[in-house]
Amino acid sequence: MVEEGYMLLKAERVVQEKIKKEDLQLIMELKGKVRVFVRVRPLPPDEAAERVKNLITFSKAIKAGGQGVDLHLKGKVYHFTVDERFSEDASQEDIYKEISPLVQTAHDGFKVSIFAYGQTGSGKTHTMVGSQEDFEQRGLIPRSLEQVFDTGQFHKKSGWTYKVEVSMVELSRHGYFDLSSKRDKIETPILSKKVEVSCSKDALQHFRMAIARRSKRSMKMNDASSRSHFFFTVYIRGKNEDPMLTSEGVLHFIDLAGSEPMDSTYHSQLDNPNVDSYEESKFIKGSLFDLGQVLRDVVAKPVGAQVFYKQRLFKYLQYYLEGSKIVMFANVSSSAASIIRSKDTLNFANEVSGRQSKISNVA
Repeated sequence: MVEEGYMLLKAERVVQEKIKKEDLQLIMELKGKVRVFVRVRPLPPDEAAERVKNLITFSKAIKAGGQGVDLHLKGKVYHFTVDERFSEDASQEDIYKEISPLVQTAHDGFKVSIFAYGQTGSGKTHTMVGSQEDFEQRGLIPRSLEQVFDTGQFHKKSGWTYKVEVSMVELSRHGYFDLSSKRDKIETPILSKKVEVSCSKDALQHFRMAIARRSKRSMKMNDASSRSHFFFTVYIRGKNEDPMLTSEGVLHFIDLAGSEPMDSTYHSQLDNPNVDSYEESKFIKGSLFDLGQVLRDVVAKPVGAQVFYKQRLFKYLQYYLEGSKIVMFANVSSSAASIIRSKDTLNFANEVSGRQSKISNVA
């Protein structure tokens, strides 16, 4: 009788675990395959003088299943609709609350990709990484790693053990580079080295060493602007005492190169413009254009449809996007000097989500 009762409890646990994962996955599906969040960058004290009040405002009414963001420029108001919006006053904790369920989804065995998009200096790194000195200002990556290991620890009492690995890959105009130990060129991210990590601090140490190896170029807006795309991936493999219960999830964090246009304005920002910098910016512009095309196809087509084959960056994007729940953070600045680039970013965000922007004249 005791053995029979134990077997019934095990069977019930299997069912409950399955229901929990299916419920969370359903919630994520209902929220959409691609979700677009806008964050207005908090301006540091030394840039406060550049802030112009009411350049970027939030609409009171919710529009077409989303939330309104308005940009005011030269007597016109540009109206955009996104899934979530965060003002300059939003804390790092506020941002993470929206991402935490997706991290749980990855822990339960699904695939999640989180992007940061925007011009150089728009706050992408602040959103993704945050501050090392101020604990409250840590970004999405440190908080996600903490959640991954805390969740694993919590589930130990239910018979779960987890193996967590990370990989760090750079994509530049010269191809893929594995940044896990030095800077080795690889043909595909599948060949990147996976490093097993024991805790969030261990994972962050590998992440920061990889960031130090990333390609950078000095620009007037940023002394060390990243001129490549960076992919930080967390692999979460779980197994239970019950062999019927296993999980294998993936969490991709993607920090895109700055979205500056390839024109004289962009090159005036470079400390030492040359042919190499032109080719570099050409690659970035082309890759971001292709990213937009792919994400629009993901939104427009049914789950499981192949959308990568017709894009030039098929071999680059497929590994990180196919089968993923996707969130893109569109980072913008309320600085007067950045308002045109912020408008470009919001246009991109609207296009990716399959929504149309509107323009009205100031009364």
